[in-house]
Amino acid sequence: MAETRELKKIMKEPAVAFGGFAALLLQIAHPSVGRGVANHSDFAYRALDRADNTGIYIYTMVFGTEEEKAAMRHWVNQAHVPVKGGSGATAYSAKDPRLQLWVAATIYVGMIGGYEMAYGPISPAIAERVYQEFSIMATSLQCPPEMWPKDRAAFRKYYNDVVENELVVLPEAKKVLYDLFKPKGLPIFLRPIFPIALYFAKCITIEQLPPQLRDGFGLNRTKTSKFSSNASIAVFLAINPIIPSFIRHAPKNYYMWKMRRMIKKKGLVKAVQA
Repeated sequence: MAETRELKKIMKEPAVAFGGFAALLLQIAHPSVGRGVANHSDFAYRALDRADNTGIYIYTMVFGTEEEKAAMRHWVNQAHVPVKGGSGATAYSAKDPRLQLWVAATIYVGMIGGYEMAYGPISPAIAERVYQEFSIMATSLQCPPEMWPKDRAAFRKYYNDVVENELVVLPEAKKVLYDLFKPKGLPIFLRPIFPIALYFAKCITIEQLPPQLRDGFGLNRTKTSKFSSNASIAVFLAINPIIPSFIRHAPKNYYMWKMRRMIKKKGLVKAVQA
């Protein structure tokens, strides 16, 4: 497995979460991914579970041991087996390397974009190393290493090509977005704060999406939404330096704890070794 030394420094910071919604919307704007998510995921009732599962995989690939990474690959591969359907032009499969590449690309764009939104651009040399290390998100599954664009310039060309020529916001994708914004079955303690958090997350996401996708999803960019996005970042930057590191890094620690509990509960290490 590739070393993730520089990536660890980025991913331990909570600012990467600023790009989470944008990454998801970029994913489901791809017709094949959108159909798969709409037909095999229940965001209306399981939005938090879906976020947890994604976070567990991402943080394990960056911070986990080789044994933990192998267990997560096994778990994800098993979960992807039934995620397939359609035929011809509408066919999709969660094990399609092209789709895995796109999903990994959106996570890269979202998380690194979220980090830079808060802290400013990463220096070119370090940014290139971070990019190379991020390939683990794709190559840990069915995507061969040679499919990951060779450098950031090649990645930008690939990303722009997909955005301009392949992404279409289908009704299935709009339904997923609706379910995200109108979740059911939230824990009682989250219900008062969730609409507020969701509003600011929506404003931040609007600033990150390509214009055609904003329009496709019906997300209007206004002076108010831009102000709210900027205000969110400003508040984060004001309080972030005074937050103790054990609190600042709580998301990473939470997902690593969830992963280790899952591995133990499901016996994933034994399953990999079998």
